[in-house]
Amino acid sequence: EQRVVVQVLIDCDQMPSLYFNATGSIFRKWQGTDKRMLLYSLVLRNKQPNEPPMPICEMMSTEHNTEMISYMLFCLRMDLNRINRRGTAYFPCQLVITDFSWALIHSVFHSLNSALDVSTYLENTFQSMINNHAWRPATGVFICANHVIHILARKLNSMTKCSQYSFRNE
Repeated sequence: EQRVVVQVLIDCDQMPSLYFNATGSIFRKWQGTDKRMLLYSLVLRNKQPNEPPMPICEMMSTEHNTEMISYMLFCLRMDLNRINRRGTAYFPCQLVITDFSWALIHSVFHSLNSALDVSTYLENTFQSMINNHAWRPATGVFICANHVIHILARKLNSMTKCSQYSFRNE
């Protein structure tokens, strides 16, 4: 069912943004290991009202590193390219929204953009925007606004605890 939905979106040239995150809060500690189990999910927004997002790629692991995450994403890319018979140079999504995890960000660039690294992506983007160079199509990464607000709120809260300033309760 997931492949069918993805295939329809690709055929219509309407592949939306994908959301990518890892969470460890849904698993208890596993017996015999000190590492926590993480669930990695790459999801599509569901266009049906009041329906949850649809995962198109998931993985469970006790590792949070670029190699493991890149492998998962590269397998997805290969599956989609096999379905579409487009070779490995093509990934149908232009944007992946994620949190501040360096491993997630680096893996998206590396796996979905033919081994593109972050500094090359930023340089290409800068040259395209400032010097009007041709844009080289790539899957970009946006940082989730909710994650930004959460980190900013935590930082501001910690700053108020060790200063004379405080937030008003309304």
